[in-house]
Amino acid sequence: MARELFNSPEKKWVRENFWLPALLDFRKRFPADVRFNYLTFAGPEGRDIEFFTRENPVFSIANIRVWERSDRAASQLGQKFGPELQIKCGEAFTLSSAEKEAASFPFAVINLDFTDGFFNLRTRKALPDKFEIIENIARHQQRHACGFLLLLAFNAAPDVDSEKGQPFVHRMALDIATRYGATKALFNLTRGAKNNYSDVLGDLVPAAIVRVGAEHAFDTICSGKAIYRPYSRRKSTMLCFSFEFQYDDPPLSQSRFFVQRRMEDLIEKRQQESLKVEAIHVNERRKPPGKAVSKRARARYRKLFPGPTPPRDCY
Repeated sequence: MARELFNSPEKKWVRENFWLPALLDFRKRFPADVRFNYLTFAGPEGRDIEFFTRENPVFSIANIRVWERSDRAASQLGQKFGPELQIKCGEAFTLSSAEKEAASFPFAVINLDFTDGFFNLRTRKALPDKFEIIENIARHQQRHACGFLLLLAFNAAPDVDSEKGQPFVHRMALDIATRYGATKALFNLTRGAKNNYSDVLGDLVPAAIVRVGAEHAFDTICSGKAIYRPYSRRKSTMLCFSFEFQYDDPPLSQSRFFVQRRMEDLIEKRQQESLKVEAIHVNERRKPPGKAVSKRARARYRKLFPGPTPPRDCY
């Protein structure tokens, strides 16, 4: 049976064992008087909608909004889930900045599941499109003083980001190495990062997301990282995160500049914490018993699961 990008066994593992626990934990602390709703890209089959409404009923269909760029996929979603599902057609970048769409905010959980690279820029820009989408979303949420859970995924294969996007990665790596002494990402980039580009971005992207959140008065925590390969090859590597945005609720008597100065210490704290969050390597977690594994995989297994080394047929 052919593997599907949006519904590979690894992606199913991410939904069930990575995103669902984060979502359920967040719901426990979410204000009872605020609607627990969900914004997602969904895709043509709406796998995540099916998972979060039918298999694990966390949301009702009426509390879900979809941003879908394909009219055909939007029609398929409407037929599958009925008229209660809110679907808005358009590019995510355009919708995130549209004032009319701002009326649909706030959301409790936002799932930005990109299939391309995070730094795949076609033209030179001051800010990559996907960061701008997140900034727009944070601004909408800030207007409502509403914290939220961000589930983020994107392609992290070594050749997926464009030449115009790669300088963003290198500058972040140099900054993190200079300020915090965390040189792993910079070291890997200087060696080409062909085999560990996802690990590089796993260290760097959270630092940028933390900064985006703090600039909109959110204490932003990277609560998890996961890496999976839906086609069991490095060129199909997907990197996933969960971020909790907690609204700081600054007093009206404090100026914006005062708040920003106060948030600087928090930014540094959360960025350093994010560097300590270990990424879950999903394909190795799912490796069936008896399958031969490399020495590198065994070493990584021992790092993920400390303790006595299990026999070879236990991987």
